[in-house]
Amino acid sequence: EFFYRMITKEIEKNDLLVNSFLNYIKVTTPIRKKGTVSTLIEEVLRKHQVRLEEKKIKIFRNFERDLPEAIIPDEQLRFILESVLQYAMAMMPLDGSLELSTKSVVLQKEMREDQAFFKKNGNFIEVLVAFTYSKEPEEQAASQKEIVPHLMLRLVHDILERNQGMIKFELNETKGKRFISLKSPVERRGVVQYD
Repeated sequence: EFFYRMITKEIEKNDLLVNSFLNYIKVTTPIRKKGTVSTLIEEVLRKHQVRLEEKKIKIFRNFERDLPEAIIPDEQLRFILESVLQYAMAMMPLDGSLELSTKSVVLQKEMREDQAFFKKNGNFIEVLVAFTYSKEPEEQAASQKEIVPHLMLRLVHDILERNQGMIKFELNETKGKRFISLKSPVERRGVVQYD
């Protein structure tokens, strides 16, 4: 009887151990990662929805379908998008407009020497942020206590450069708009994620 109880306990322990290993190595079905850039943009917009509504900012979206994945890791890309959106919100007047668009581009003129790897294909993803700006952005931001230091944009610049991307600023005074273009190389590997 003692022997029977001991053997039963040992079998239960071994069975539990084997089941634990099987559950650990059980692979779920891999899902091809796609739509990350537009998903992250929407996530950042939802996070700042209250501030956007307070300033009565109109948002226009134009996302390219089947956009490839960016080479930048998701957390860094989330930080970049959030920093640029915070900068834009601080510079925008009440009743302003914010336009967000994504597209695939082939760069040749803007290539730098350290990006020789991408010269062959030149495939990049561009996130364009266009927003109306106040004529006196510093005064407006100071009055609303929303000063966003330009240090954030320097960090964005450094992160993009480390990931072989680039940031470009443009100003169109006739339309009263500022443009921020974020470009990142396309991920060439097949990226998958698991549920």
